[in-house]
Order: sequence, then structure tokens, then C-alpha cells
Amino acid sequence: MERDERHGSEDRYLRGTIRREIRRDYKPWLLEVNRGPSMSNDTSVESNVKGSLLRDALNMAGYQLPNTLSVTDIRNLSRSYRLGQVCHDSRIFEVNISEEERRKQAFFDRCKNTADYLTAILETLTPDDARRLITYEDELAQIGDFEKLFPTATSHLYFQYSNPLRYYNMLFDVWETRHGSGRKNEILRLQSLCRERYHLILAG
Repeated sequence: MERDERHGSEDRYLRGTIRREIRRDYKPWLLEVNRGPSMSNDTSVESNVKGSLLRDALNMAGYQLPNTLSVTDIRNLSRSYRLGQVCHDSRIFEVNISEEERRKQAFFDRCKNTADYLTAILETLTPDDARRLITYEDELAQIGDFEKLFPTATSHLYFQYSNPLRYYNMLFDVWETRHGSGRKNEILRLQSLCRERYHLILAG
């Protein structure tokens, strides 16, 4: 907080960044107010800390190279960065869903309690489910030193504040509840769907 004295005013304004935390009792705690945030690297310590921060932040942002690159550019990038695949298939980010997927979502949208969807929602994954979970696991693998806050195995505790309860929140809640502590088998399941190109089946 700083006093704005440019016009002889007693008004106060907030500048910088605020770090806060919500504890298990749902009470917010102020951890830090940073008066002058900066990404400049004036010391080796700053370089180490901010370098890893930028790396993880950009990885989590998930920037994708457009699939309009020339064959030469793709070959050079693949060789320089040892990439098996340079450009992602844009279909992985498709948001339109089929009528069958719409019916599944409508069915689970009527659920009121965790027990109503806990055992059934993952039994049969739709292509849209697969795309969402693949993207989620990809993002999770790139968080670096960051900590994931949502979704977790306890996300359902916060659903009382979400009205209506959304399908994808339920999907990720069950994914984390059932597999958050041991993801290997479910990742193998997703990899199997990828090999079958099931996740690339689009509506219409």
C-alpha cells in the first residue's frame, strides 16, 4: 500500500503483487505483498529463481507451434530440440461435442452428490473425455516447481460453491479421486486410446 500524495490526497492505492492462501478452514491468509515485482536478473540467485519460474510458466501456458510451418522449418526444429513431433494436431483442442457426448454430459449434469457419479463417469470415455484428460495430464506433466491446486482428490469439498455442478469438474474430480496417487495405469489407458486415434474422433 502506498499513499498517493500527488494531489495532496489521503487515498491509498495498491501496487505490486499479493500472495495469499486459503487454509483448510476456508479462511484467507495474506502471505506477502511485493511492492515492486520484476523479472530482471541482477544476481545469480535471481537468475536461477526467475529462470526456472519463466520456464515452468511458459510450459504451463502450453504454447503450440502452428501446423502451417514449412517442412524445412519442422525438420530443423525437430533436429535442434530433439522433438519427435513439432506441431500438435489441432483436433486435440476441439470443443464441439457429438450428440452422444451431449447425452452423457446431460445425464451426469443431473447428479447432486459425489456418490452419484463416482463409479460411472469414467467407465466409458467419450472422445471428448479422452481429449480433456490427455490435455490435463500433459499440463500436469509440465508444472515443474508449481503446485496444482485444482483439481485434486478433495475438489468435491468445494462443489457446494459451484451451482450448477459442471460435468468437467466431475470428470476431473473422479480422475483425481480414483487415480491421483497412482496414475500409471490410467495414463496407459489414455496412451492406448491415442494409438487408436480415438481422441481425434470429432463431432459430425
